[in-house]
Amino acid sequence: MIFAKAGSIWVAWVKEYLLKDKSFWYISIPVNSTWGWRKILKLRSYARGLIQHVLGDGSDIFLWHDYWHPSGPLILAYGAKIVPDSGLQLFAKVSEVVNGNFWNWPPARSPQLVQIQMALFDTLYPKSGKKDLVIWTASSSRVFDTSSAWHSLRAKQRKVPWHKLVWFSHAIPKHSFIGWLAILDRLTTRSRQKKWTSSIDDTCLFCSSGVETNDHLFFNCQFTKQVWQTVCSMAEIPLFCSWQGLLAWLGKSIRRKSVYCALIKLAWNATVYHVWRERNSRVYRQQFRSVSQIVNDILFDVRNKVLAFATPKSSSLLMSIAVQWGLVQVQKPPVQS
Repeated sequence: MIFAKAGSIWVAWVKEYLLKDKSFWYISIPVNSTWGWRKILKLRSYARGLIQHVLGDGSDIFLWHDYWHPSGPLILAYGAKIVPDSGLQLFAKVSEVVNGNFWNWPPARSPQLVQIQMALFDTLYPKSGKKDLVIWTASSSRVFDTSSAWHSLRAKQRKVPWHKLVWFSHAIPKHSFIGWLAILDRLTTRSRQKKWTSSIDDTCLFCSSGVETNDHLFFNCQFTKQVWQTVCSMAEIPLFCSWQGLLAWLGKSIRRKSVYCALIKLAWNATVYHVWRERNSRVYRQQFRSVSQIVNDILFDVRNKVLAFATPKSSSLLMSIAVQWGLVQVQKPPVQS
């Protein structure tokens, strides 16, 4: 957007008051500007190779800083010394070395300037009266979009086998976020806090019989184990005692796109979320809930989410689970008089 001739009011404001006829690639990062503008300027090195210019009349392209030449940005390819050697200004436009449809460079006073000019002859010529174009090389359409920008700038890694357990179409975002942190062992349990502050008591708040680690909190604590036993029984899945066993089983069992698989994933994320929420409630608000109250909150979240997108099919397994989760109502037989 910043490189487009016509854009939003913000783009016009940036060009008028922040760039002031200077190159976006060359200006320094001001200390008194907004956080957003400073962040954009810090990301320039990532985006520079993705933005190229198609030469028209050269009036919108910075001669030394924009990527329009076959060698790339000239000030990067040949160094800053070419600017005084050329006799042109630091923020000169390409149009200053153009005469109609032909090049009109000043006499070359260095071997680098000779190379720059020789690379243009017979390959690239200006087009009088035609606007310069900006292309986004990360997209096949050559037009900027946030999706291609994200995929170009992010660090790509292989998919983890449990990603569909946490990130799926019907997920509850806050549940998925806590579930993601739990799998990565990034929740601020007392054992992690003790590494930062040795005076912290790292005893489990629920059972007071072990160190509050990620594994203990979700698998070995006698209090949370009761929550898991109830939820797993309602979902008719086995009870696990480690992250490895749980993730291995779930990775094989929830690949299908079915209501049952969605319910299992929702139930797992909701249980992790509400256990962690109860833990924080006891730490920061001194409020305590029973196992049945926590299970009821899990049941409420899962039931409402499932009913929002699906109706259980009439199989014996799904119907038995649907009844337990309150997804269907069981009709009582009529009383015979």
